[in-house]
Amino acid sequence: DVAMKDLYGYWDVLRRNDAELARLRRELAADPVLATTTTLMVVGDLGRDATQNATGGYARGDGSEAQRTVAFVAEGAAVRGGAVARAPRATIDLCPTIGRLLGVPTPHATGRARDDLFVLD
Repeated sequence: DVAMKDLYGYWDVLRRNDAELARLRRELAADPVLATTTTLMVVGDLGRDATQNATGGYARGDGSEAQRTVAFVAEGAAVRGGAVARAPRATIDLCPTIGRLLGVPTPHATGRARDDLFVLD
């Protein structure tokens, strides 16, 4: 894990990921059908510790709020314009939200669909 070893290496990985995400966004915007029907969601798979470790990186596992928090960004057709999340969010809300967007039941999901942020019907 690059982030645990070196902060600058981690930033390099983030820059490369951002460049690929920008390329994907350009491709979606260039397609007349996808540009008006696609919702793009990006979520980190894990958080990082609140403080740097001895090598200058950020590990995971200190149990801090920072470690339990991940970024979530969405844009596109199903995102409510001007929506601001008022209630706490959790990654377990992604499955039922995406299920509703796709019209697929998620009976075993423990989260709740985020109709405050997305147009789900």
